Formats: sequence, C-alpha cells, structure tokens
Amino acid sequence: MGAACEEAPRQRADSAAAEPSEPRDLEAPGARGASQAVAEAPFAPVGGRDVAALQDPRPACIVGACAPDGQVALATVIWATPLSHTPPLVAFALRERSHTLGALRATGRFSLSMAAATAEGARAVEQCGTASGHAVDKGALVAHDLVDGLPVPRACASYLLCSVEGIQEAGDHLLVIGAVEAAATRCGQRDPKGRLLPFETLLCVQHGAYGACAPL
Repeated sequence: MGAACEEAPRQRADSAAAEPSEPRDLEAPGARGASQAVAEAPFAPVGGRDVAALQDPRPACIVGACAPDGQVALATVIWATPLSHTPPLVAFALRERSHTLGALRATGRFSLSMAAATAEGARAVEQCGTASGHAVDKGALVAHDLVDGLPVPRACASYLLCSVEGIQEAGDHLLVIGAVEAAATRCGQRDPKGRLLPFETLLCVQHGAYGACAPL
C-alpha cells in the first residue's frame, strides 16, 4: 500500500490549536494530479540543500534526553531512520552545537518520539525545533512524561527508548546511532499480515509545512 502526504495547517509555537484539516480529494490537482505531472516531467539537475529536500517530506521526530543535572533536553529532527531489525538500531543527525546532543552524550541514553499528525504534534515539533535548548527550557515549554527516565512528548504517536551505540561525523552533522531498548505506539492499525501501519498517524514536514499521510 502506498501513501500520499496531505497538507495540514502549519502551527507555530505561539499559535492557538487548530482543528485538523479535512482530507483532500486525491484526484485534485494538489494531490494525485501533481504527482502524475511530476512523473511525466523531464529530469532537471539540482544541488546544494535541494539534494536533501528530494527525500522530503519526512516524518518529524523529537529527540529527548536528560542532562546529568536533570534538565530535560528536546530537539526536532527529520533526518532519522531505522538501521537494523536485529538488533533494533536507529540513527539520526544533529549538529555538534546541539544542546540535546550534549545531554545524550553525557548520559548515553535518549528517546526518539514520532510526532502525531495533530495540531498539538505540529506545535511540539515547532517548540522543539525553533529555539536552542541553550537559551530555552524546552522541558518547561513542551508537555511530556518521563518514561524510564527519558522525556517523551505527550503529542507523540510512538516512541523509542535507546542507548547510544555510537556517534560519528557525517559532513556538517553528527550521526547518532542508538540501540532500541523499548518501544511503544498508540497506533493499532495493522495489515492482513499483522504488520503495523502507522503512516496515517505520522506528522510529516518540509520547509515548515506540515502534512499527514493517507493511502493512495
């Protein structure tokens, strides 16, 4: 089953909650029509930041950690991916100066939460991604629970609790690899083979615009 992204209203950190948008008609020019037009267009070379944008939109995730002094650190990431089923490994990229990176380096543990496709999920992503933890106490700003000592935003659809397996340089970012210790989800939808189908619950983001996924 494929999935198409449907646009949801953008929520800034200081904006009021908005009702989820109605699903768009996939036959409309903004959905399947646009995809068909792209499929038939000639290729054009791109470079720079456009290279990363070619794989957008991506699910929005929030990395959480607790510093040794107990301060909660939270950061939005969209460069995140599974690496292995056995053992379960995940990876994400952060910049060297990240406050959250410093916290997880010091403690060796972090949470990786997948934001829910709701106005609250979009707001949490904005709050965790538009200001530095060096200047803002995101633990006080973002509603969360501590699960096995790690912060999990309440506006998430799923979460992973991980230990740091390794950190390595990757161009202008650092790649953090984590071993999954525990995982949980609010998504109960499965396909006939019993496999999870969480895509309708995931919040996707590209250049500050948010969307939810729907079956083709």
